[in-house]
Amino acid sequence: VAGLAGRVEDAVLAVERHAQGQPGEPAGLVRLSAPPAFASHFLTPRLAGLRRRMPRLVVELVGDARAVSLTRREADLAVRLSRPEDEGLIARRLGAMGYGLYTTPGYLEGRAPADWEFIGYDESMDHVPQQRWLRGLMDGRPFAFRANDLVSLLAAARTEVGIAAIPHFLGRPDPALVTIPTATEPEPRELWLLVHPDLRRSARVRAVMDALVDIVTAERALLEG
Repeated sequence: VAGLAGRVEDAVLAVERHAQGQPGEPAGLVRLSAPPAFASHFLTPRLAGLRRRMPRLVVELVGDARAVSLTRREADLAVRLSRPEDEGLIARRLGAMGYGLYTTPGYLEGRAPADWEFIGYDESMDHVPQQRWLRGLMDGRPFAFRANDLVSLLAAARTEVGIAAIPHFLGRPDPALVTIPTATEPEPRELWLLVHPDLRRSARVRAVMDALVDIVTAERALLEG
């Protein structure tokens, strides 16, 4: 019975996607999932203006670290930080997000590199490229603060706790932070846009997809550093 109910639900979701995927004027709700810090600090100030150009379009931006299911309509579009492996979805590489070392000028003043301390993710995030790169640079020097989310790392770096690996789109515009040149750079995180095939021709979804491509293209220098 459970298997039959699941197949019925899948069929209903497919019908809904088909009904929502028809072309026409961009109107209605588009639910976009993206990594939390990228959603709030990068996408929000740049997507909000879309409403002025398309007054019948509503963007619902959801900051979510997990990989939401587009098949089950948890979102219409998703931005992810690695090449997606989902079957049956259309994926487009938007660009890449670069990282660097950031701290306050006050933290560096009078402090030799041998005495630097660092800000990083907790053990649950040791697998991400920027954390592995940071550990290599630390060379035995200690962590002063650890957290499991990027916004906390940024806040800690701004309070002169230590030095953090921060995306350039967060670090460069921040007047409280300076970047520290390094001999190597961490592997950039790729930005991928996902959409279900049933929705790719939807006018409302297409409008948001085009806006995302335009935004990332215009801000490529800031994103990549």
